[in-house]
Amino acid sequence: MTKFAFFVLPLLIDNREVTSDTGKFNTPGRLEGLIELFRVLTLENGQFTSDDESISKFEKITENTTWENKTDWKKYADMLEKTVTEFMK
Repeated sequence: MTKFAFFVLPLLIDNREVTSDTGKFNTPGRLEGLIELFRVLTLENGQFTSDDESISKFEKITENTTWENKTDWKKYADMLEKTVTEFMK
């Protein structure tokens, strides 16, 4: 029997090309908080770029491309755990 393991590594696309009748959307809006937690690619003028060294080193991202998740979430998890623990005492 063959077993498959699928790992989803989050990648946020900051699409600077989204437009509406009133103009372009150049802010991530409700997703802004995710930028510090996820790896981010920016799409602008038909080109993908990234300030994240873990992503920008790839010439092309395919289904076989892997990278490590950011660990920035850990401080929020620790703070939440501390708050809940104190509340439950």
